[in-house]
Amino acid sequence: MEGLRNVNISGTGKINGGKFADVTISGLGQILGNVEANRIEISGMGTIKGSTKAQRFLVNGNGTVEGLLEGLELDTSGNFKVSGPVNVKEIRNQGRARFNDSVKAEKVSSSGYLSVGQDLEAENFICNGSFAIEGLLNANKVEVEINGFCFAREIGGEEIIVKSTPHTPWHFLHKFITPFLGPKHELDKLTTEILEGTVVNISNTNAKIVRGNNVRIGAGCNIGEVEYSDKLEVDKQAVVGKQTKIS
Repeated sequence: MEGLRNVNISGTGKINGGKFADVTISGLGQILGNVEANRIEISGMGTIKGSTKAQRFLVNGNGTVEGLLEGLELDTSGNFKVSGPVNVKEIRNQGRARFNDSVKAEKVSSSGYLSVGQDLEAENFICNGSFAIEGLLNANKVEVEINGFCFAREIGGEEIIVKSTPHTPWHFLHKFITPFLGPKHELDKLTTEILEGTVVNISNTNAKIVRGNNVRIGAGCNIGEVEYSDKLEVDKQAVVGKQTKIS
């Protein structure tokens, strides 16, 4: 974006929306309207009261976008909230990201907490933290290493892998904490209604229905029904209510 000015809010300030080169908010800043920029960085507390389009968006403070978000890269290590739909090529979350609407991306990787109010669609979804997705999690490859609690109403993909991290020294407290989190947020578990993939290899998962061609139900799973077409393997430490082979 040649010829556009940079904006830096280091104290307390407000500016109107518009097109900029780089936007930096290291204090308490507001942008009143839609924004288009090459790079936006929030290390303080920043609010954009409109839709946002940026090649790269970085948040290591507290950031809010009160509209849709579009761009190539989103990196969050602080607290970030987006009210509208998110359409970003690559999302990397190491903090606490809350997206109230739908999310579309080529790659999503999260090691913090990720909340999505509707559907999440990606080519690759990799998580070794916690997430709550109120709609469908749909990705070519879903790889989850549970660290806390994980929930999605439905999960679909070509390859779905779910495993747990080694128990922490605080693991003995989990049985006391879990009842306060609600039925969708059981610690050390992935909870979903329907999980469907071509290759499914899951552990520590609660699901009403699991469907797939090649399915492995590992330890710690509680599954109402499994429907498979080629191969099914069930661990001795898993509970499966019904097994159905589909021809």
